[in-house]
Amino acid sequence: MIFFGGDIIKTMKKYKLNHSFTIIKIILVLAVAGLFFLMAFLAVSTLGRFQRDTARKNNARNLLAAIIQFKNNNGGKVSFNENNDAWAKLKLY
Repeated sequence: MIFFGGDIIKTMKKYKLNHSFTIIKIILVLAVAGLFFLMAFLAVSTLGRFQRDTARKNNARNLLAAIIQFKNNNGGKVSFNENNDAWAKLKLY
């Protein structure tokens, strides 16, 4: 279509689309993005906590296994006092 004179301006005003962002839309987008970042941060920190708990449980199991092995190697005795050399036997280095 070819428009002449004022017809072009009237047609452009009639079909003009409003593509501008309002401050409310920007705030909503930032709020949603903030919630996503918060959820990701909490998930990562929770994952780290579970990894540390698993490491602690493994350390406790290893310590228990070492005590049981020490007990078996020393005739069923696990006495740590000043009169015997049990600490020297338990020392790994």
